[in-house]
Amino acid sequence: MVKSPRESLHRIFRHNPELFAHTLSRLFGVEVAEPTSIEVLNSDCTELEPLERSVDSPVMVHAPDGDYVVAFEAQLEPDKDKRRRWPYYVSYLHDKYACPVILVVICQKASTAEWARTPILVGMEQRPTLMVWPIVVGPDNVPVPTSAEEAAQDVPFTVLAALTHGHDKDIGGILRMLAEALSTVDIDTAGFFAEIGLGDTDARKTWRDLMSAQTYPYQRTLLQEEREKGIEQGIEQGREEGREEMAAESVLSLLRGRGVTVSAVQEERIRSCGDLTVLRDWLLRAATATSTAQVLND
Repeated sequence: MVKSPRESLHRIFRHNPELFAHTLSRLFGVEVAEPTSIEVLNSDCTELEPLERSVDSPVMVHAPDGDYVVAFEAQLEPDKDKRRRWPYYVSYLHDKYACPVILVVICQKASTAEWARTPILVGMEQRPTLMVWPIVVGPDNVPVPTSAEEAAQDVPFTVLAALTHGHDKDIGGILRMLAEALSTVDIDTAGFFAEIGLGDTDARKTWRDLMSAQTYPYQRTLLQEEREKGIEQGIEQGREEGREEMAAESVLSLLRGRGVTVSAVQEERIRSCGDLTVLRDWLLRAATATSTAQVLND
């Protein structure tokens, strides 16, 4: 399922255990042991009182020199409430798992990243009882690849660059390099990364256009949701305005939206089809076919 932009910002680290170590090294010059594995923890920090507190993505990192917890938080905009909750998250996880806790905040805007970097002091300013200093990853410190070859050398980091630079004017170039880089990894991994959540932005439209303009081996996963959604919409609208007519229109719209040529003869054949089962099959094929002949099985 296509993920929301906020979910993508923190879940990418859960999917790739090595990305956290690479990010610390590349952005902050901090070297940590390469994780041997990670364990996704329960994100619920709720106590007995009816007040929910949940970390976005807490993970237990198992490394040769000792275990530690990383709490990944996605932050789209400044939020004063988070400056009270982050120290709680850190304290709670430290107490529960009895090991070091690292707070990592991932942002899509430079202004939000700058806000998040301010240390949080609990107690007297002159002598704080607790200080929480988040490690912040954002568009102002995540470099973008300069070529498809460079993007392919570290695909997870390229995905992170695309996520954090989602509001950049040159996001199209980053996404084109990412699209090429995804062809160098296995299809399941590429399918996971291809579903990056870019929100309601120009970046999202650019990514969809890229996926529609060319045939990539990992598109099948990416388009699964659109196929299911298209079928459901076609059936529901068909009940109201003529099921066959709307299903035929869905097939034609999907083909043309992906840049597939439809001749006048082929259009007439699709529109004149009165078999809803056949139209459903055509709609499924239209999501991945490179020609209308493939859809019609000519």
